[in-house]
Amino acid sequence: MKTQISLLGKSFILHSDQEEEYVQYLVDIIDSKIRLVKEDLENEDPHKLLVLAALLLAHDLEKATDMYSSRHSHTKNSVIKLIDILDKEIKDEHSESSL
Repeated sequence: MKTQISLLGKSFILHSDQEEEYVQYLVDIIDSKIRLVKEDLENEDPHKLLVLAALLLAHDLEKATDMYSSRHSHTKNSVIKLIDILDKEIKDEHSESSL
């Protein structure tokens, strides 16, 4: 599917398997990072803006990945503890019924 996008005043045609709305959504995210970087820069070199925006996006991705990993690890540990408790209860029940 062809999608026309615009970044930094330049138009591009992208070929993607994704829906046009989704591609535009991603472009909007990139554009918001570019605008954020632009606020802090005197020189608006487009390559520098794109590189810094990409670094911000990579940072956001890394934070999200770390947060997911941390939550996943916490959930996994909680499930293991619950399984241990259930195993103990089942063993205790089985021992009591054997008497």
